[in-house]
Parts: sequence; C-alpha cells; structure tokens
Amino acid sequence: MQKKIIFLSTVITLFLVVLFLDENNTAVPVKIILGDPRPIGLSTVIVTSMLVGVVLSVVTMLIFKRLRKTNKNQ
Repeated sequence: MQKKIIFLSTVITLFLVVLFLDENNTAVPVKIILGDPRPIGLSTVIVTSMLVGVVLSVVTMLIFKRLRKTNKNQ
C-alpha cells in the first residue's frame, strides 16, 4: 500500500511539473549583469529563482544555527 501511495504521488508531482514547464515556455529577455538581453524560457527563470531562494535560505539557517550555538557556549 505504501509503495502505491509513493508511486501515485510521484506521478502526480511529475505531471504537475511538466504542465508547469509547458505552460511557461515563452521566452523573456534576461540581462545578466552586462551585455545584451538574452531570451530565456520563463520556466527556467522561475525555477532558477526558486533554487537560489532555497540555497540562500539554507545557508542563512545554518549561519543562524551556528551563531546560536556559539552564543549558548559563552
């Protein structure tokens, strides 16, 4: 029973991801620091922004955890 639930959850999640990528495939001009704007898919911009946000959040949480640990030791 557990394997069926995991399989169904995976299939539904993959379906929603594919649907999201298909609906947001229009090209948007993105200018990175210098140079001319380059057309990049909207879904790529959204997914990249989400990944950068996750990485920054994890790094910030680790820094706060380390600071809290050093404050308790003092």
